[in-house]
Amino acid sequence: MLIGTLTASSLLYTACGWQPCGAIGERADLLGVDRHGKLAFGEVLLRSDNHHARPIFLGTARSCGTFSPSSLVQESNGDRWEASKIVDDMAVGELRFEVTSGFHADIRLSREAHDIIWSCLSQEGIACRDGIRVRARRPAGDERLPKDTKVWHFTRMDGRIYGTAKKATEAQQSGTVDLVDFVDGLLYIFRNEDGVCEFSRNTSLLTMIAADYCARSQRHFVMQFDSLQHSAVVGLAPDRHASHALVRGLCAYVLPGSLPEHELRWSTASWNPISGGLILSGKVN
Repeated sequence: MLIGTLTASSLLYTACGWQPCGAIGERADLLGVDRHGKLAFGEVLLRSDNHHARPIFLGTARSCGTFSPSSLVQESNGDRWEASKIVDDMAVGELRFEVTSGFHADIRLSREAHDIIWSCLSQEGIACRDGIRVRARRPAGDERLPKDTKVWHFTRMDGRIYGTAKKATEAQQSGTVDLVDFVDGLLYIFRNEDGVCEFSRNTSLLTMIAADYCARSQRHFVMQFDSLQHSAVVGLAPDRHASHALVRGLCAYVLPGSLPEHELRWSTASWNPISGGLILSGKVN
């Protein structure tokens, strides 16, 4: 039996796409990588170990997510790095990763997964009568309003464009959400004047959903981070190429506040789950 450790906010890939570890339950089929480098689902047991720790945020040119200080992530050459050691040794810029996601998988959001995405979006905007209203990251100027969709309603107020994700409409879809429609709106609203979509580090779920969408659409993208960690922003730049075939580590940062840790157990030694796009290694029990 192999054992790994993550935090409640760490992202794992389920049949519903990316989901926080703390919201998945005690048993789940998760996407991972086998010994041949192929994507495959495997059964994992999860439980909270009643221990709290400050999460570590790891960002690469194509992924981001939070990890436990004791999480083991696998570098492209097979070396395993403890997340806390990456921070302590200031080694993230020297590491290269094989970033993996489930953009090839067919996903269908459950009502629970939809509610988690909704909760995450609420951290980026304010609740209003019709849903969650988010202000565009750039001044509107003379920009024309995009057409409303089943998920988004767009308005102009005081020189700014606002997008309102319509909860009532989404709820009528039997707990599912049109991801194409939803992410198209995200990329529009969160795009700044430089064409980079700005997401908070605390909402890496939205960032990874948008990254998966770009990958599914065969659109190149890169992620950008403030090297001084002052802004707490993750930038996702669609239609831009990464400069290396292997993905470079860009950001390692200890987040404020503690979160519950979760233990993952799986029995297949030739398989490892992915978390936040990185391959998670386990210790032999």
